[in-house]
Amino acid sequence: MYTIIFFLPTLSNSVLENMSFTLIGLLLANPYVVTLICMCLVSHHTDVIGERLYHTALLLVIAGFGLILDQFETDPLLSLLGITIALSGVLSFMGPFWSYVLSSLIEEEQPVGVAIINSIGNLGGFVGPVITGFLISQFGALNAGWSVIVFILCIGAMMAFVVEKIPKPMRN
Repeated sequence: MYTIIFFLPTLSNSVLENMSFTLIGLLLANPYVVTLICMCLVSHHTDVIGERLYHTALLLVIAGFGLILDQFETDPLLSLLGITIALSGVLSFMGPFWSYVLSSLIEEEQPVGVAIINSIGNLGGFVGPVITGFLISQFGALNAGWSVIVFILCIGAMMAFVVEKIPKPMRN
Protein backbone atom coordinates (compact mmCIF):
# COMPACT_ATOMS: atom_id res chain seq x y z
CA MET A 1 0.00 0.00 0.00
CA TYR A 2 2.70 2.48 0.99
CA THR A 3 4.76 1.70 -2.08
CA ILE A 4 1.87 2.57 -4.38
CA ILE A 5 1.00 5.71 -2.42
CA PHE A 6 4.62 6.92 -2.12
CA PHE A 7 5.56 6.35 -5.75
CA LEU A 8 2.27 7.39 -7.39
CA PRO A 9 3.25 11.08 -7.81
CA THR A 10 6.69 10.18 -9.22
CA LEU A 11 5.27 7.54 -11.54
CA SER A 12 2.46 9.78 -12.74
CA ASN A 13 4.78 12.73 -13.30
CA SER A 14 6.89 10.65 -15.66
CA VAL A 15 3.89 9.17 -17.49
CA LEU A 16 1.80 12.35 -17.58
CA GLU A 17 4.73 14.71 -18.18
CA ASN A 18 3.02 16.91 -20.79
CA MET A 19 0.08 17.83 -18.54
CA SER A 20 -0.32 20.67 -16.08
CA PHE A 21 0.04 19.96 -12.37
CA THR A 22 -3.63 20.83 -11.85
CA LEU A 23 -4.75 18.25 -14.38
CA ILE A 24 -2.36 15.65 -12.94
CA GLY A 25 -3.78 16.34 -9.46
CA LEU A 26 -7.34 15.93 -10.72
CA LEU A 27 -6.47 12.72 -12.53
CA LEU A 28 -4.71 11.29 -9.47
CA ALA A 29 -7.77 11.97 -7.31
CA ASN A 30 -9.78 9.50 -9.40
CA PRO A 31 -8.05 6.33 -8.11
CA TYR A 32 -8.89 7.35 -4.56
CA VAL A 33 -12.53 8.07 -5.41
CA VAL A 34 -12.85 4.69 -7.13
CA THR A 35 -11.07 3.05 -4.19
CA LEU A 36 -13.53 4.61 -1.74
CA ILE A 37 -16.45 3.18 -3.70
CA CYS A 38 -14.76 -0.24 -3.95
CA MET A 39 -14.04 -0.31 -0.22
CA CYS A 40 -17.71 0.32 0.57
CA LEU A 41 -18.92 -2.28 -1.95
CA VAL A 42 -16.45 -4.94 -0.79
CA SER A 43 -17.24 -4.37 2.88
CA HIS A 44 -20.97 -4.55 2.21
CA HIS A 45 -20.58 -7.70 0.10
CA THR A 46 -18.50 -9.51 2.73
CA ASP A 47 -21.05 -8.60 5.39
CA VAL A 48 -23.95 -9.85 3.27
CA ILE A 49 -22.43 -13.23 2.44
CA GLY A 50 -20.39 -13.56 5.65
CA GLU A 51 -17.18 -14.63 3.91
CA ARG A 52 -13.81 -12.99 4.51
CA LEU A 53 -10.96 -15.34 3.55
CA TYR A 54 -11.57 -15.54 -0.20
CA HIS A 55 -12.22 -11.80 -0.40
CA THR A 56 -8.92 -11.16 1.37
CA ALA A 57 -6.91 -13.36 -0.99
CA LEU A 58 -8.74 -12.27 -4.15
CA LEU A 59 -8.24 -8.57 -3.41
CA LEU A 60 -4.49 -9.08 -3.06
CA VAL A 61 -4.42 -10.87 -6.43
CA ILE A 62 -6.48 -8.05 -7.98
CA ALA A 63 -3.99 -5.50 -6.61
CA GLY A 64 -1.15 -7.48 -8.17
CA PHE A 65 -2.97 -7.58 -11.49
CA GLY A 66 -3.34 -3.79 -11.37
CA LEU A 67 0.40 -3.37 -10.82
CA ILE A 68 1.15 -5.74 -13.68
CA LEU A 69 -1.16 -3.73 -15.94
CA ASP A 70 0.58 -0.52 -14.90
CA GLN A 71 4.03 -2.03 -15.36
CA PHE A 72 3.52 -3.11 -18.95
CA GLU A 73 1.23 -0.35 -20.16
CA THR A 74 2.56 2.67 -22.05
CA ASP A 75 -0.77 4.46 -22.50
CA PRO A 76 -1.14 6.94 -19.59
CA LEU A 77 -4.85 6.27 -19.08
CA LEU A 78 -4.44 2.49 -19.01
CA SER A 79 -1.50 2.94 -16.65
CA LEU A 80 -3.76 5.03 -14.41
CA LEU A 81 -6.38 2.27 -14.63
CA GLY A 82 -3.76 -0.23 -13.44
CA ILE A 83 -2.86 1.99 -10.49
CA THR A 84 -6.56 2.42 -9.71
CA ILE A 85 -7.10 -1.35 -9.71
CA ALA A 86 -4.02 -1.88 -7.54
CA LEU A 87 -4.98 0.82 -5.06
CA SER A 88 -8.58 -0.40 -4.91
CA GLY A 89 -7.47 -3.97 -4.30
CA VAL A 90 -4.89 -3.24 -1.63
CA LEU A 91 -7.03 -0.77 0.33
CA SER A 92 -10.28 -2.77 -0.01
CA PHE A 93 -8.39 -5.78 1.33
CA MET A 94 -8.12 -4.26 4.80
CA GLY A 95 -11.78 -4.54 5.81
CA PRO A 96 -12.22 -8.26 5.11
CA PHE A 97 -8.72 -8.99 6.41
CA TRP A 98 -9.24 -7.41 9.83
CA SER A 99 -12.73 -8.87 10.13
CA TYR A 100 -11.32 -12.30 9.35
CA VAL A 101 -8.46 -11.92 11.82
CA LEU A 102 -10.67 -10.73 14.65
CA SER A 103 -13.27 -13.43 14.05
CA SER A 104 -10.55 -16.11 14.00
CA LEU A 105 -9.12 -15.20 17.40
CA ILE A 106 -10.73 -15.56 20.78
CA GLU A 107 -11.14 -12.36 22.77
CA GLU A 108 -8.01 -12.91 24.88
CA GLU A 109 -5.85 -13.47 21.77
CA GLN A 110 -7.06 -10.46 19.81
CA PRO A 111 -4.80 -7.75 21.31
CA VAL A 112 -1.66 -9.85 20.80
CA GLY A 113 -2.73 -10.91 17.29
CA VAL A 114 -3.46 -7.34 16.23
CA ALA A 115 -0.15 -6.14 17.71
CA ILE A 116 1.86 -8.81 15.87
CA ILE A 117 0.10 -8.15 12.58
CA ASN A 118 0.54 -4.38 12.94
CA SER A 119 4.24 -4.82 13.74
CA ILE A 120 4.82 -6.95 10.67
CA GLY A 121 2.67 -4.62 8.56
CA ASN A 122 4.59 -1.56 9.70
CA LEU A 123 7.84 -3.31 8.85
CA GLY A 124 6.42 -4.06 5.40
CA GLY A 125 5.39 -0.42 5.08
CA PHE A 126 9.05 0.46 5.43
CA VAL A 127 10.60 -2.39 3.45
CA GLY A 128 8.29 -2.17 0.40
CA PRO A 129 9.11 1.44 -0.53
CA VAL A 130 12.82 0.90 0.26
CA ILE A 131 13.00 -2.13 -2.06
CA THR A 132 11.10 -0.25 -4.75
CA GLY A 133 13.36 2.80 -4.43
CA PHE A 134 16.47 0.62 -4.57
CA LEU A 135 15.25 -1.17 -7.71
CA ILE A 136 14.33 2.14 -9.35
CA SER A 137 17.85 3.43 -8.69
CA GLN A 138 19.45 0.22 -9.98
CA PHE A 139 17.42 -0.17 -13.17
CA GLY A 140 16.48 3.43 -13.88
CA ALA A 141 12.81 2.55 -14.45
CA LEU A 142 10.12 3.89 -12.15
CA ASN A 143 8.11 0.68 -12.20
CA ALA A 144 11.11 -1.62 -11.63
CA GLY A 145 9.96 -2.43 -8.10
CA TRP A 146 6.43 -3.40 -9.08
CA SER A 147 7.48 -7.00 -9.82
CA VAL A 148 8.67 -7.47 -6.25
CA ILE A 149 5.51 -5.89 -4.87
CA VAL A 150 3.36 -8.17 -7.09
CA PHE A 151 5.31 -11.16 -5.75
CA ILE A 152 4.72 -10.00 -2.16
CA LEU A 153 0.99 -9.54 -2.85
CA CYS A 154 0.76 -13.08 -4.26
CA ILE A 155 2.64 -14.47 -1.23
CA GLY A 156 0.13 -12.67 1.00
CA ALA A 157 -2.79 -14.21 -0.88
CA MET A 158 -1.28 -17.69 -0.55
CA MET A 159 -0.53 -17.14 3.14
CA ALA A 160 -4.22 -16.48 3.79
CA PHE A 161 -4.99 -20.03 2.70
CA VAL A 162 -2.01 -21.55 4.52
CA VAL A 163 -2.94 -19.91 7.82
CA GLU A 164 -6.52 -21.16 7.42
CA LYS A 165 -5.26 -24.77 7.11
CA ILE A 166 -3.20 -24.65 10.34
CA PRO A 167 -5.14 -26.60 12.98
CA LYS A 168 -6.25 -24.49 15.91
CA PRO A 169 -5.40 -25.73 19.41
CA MET A 170 -8.16 -27.14 21.57
CA ARG A 171 -9.66 -24.50 23.80
CA ASN A 172 -11.50 -24.97 27.09
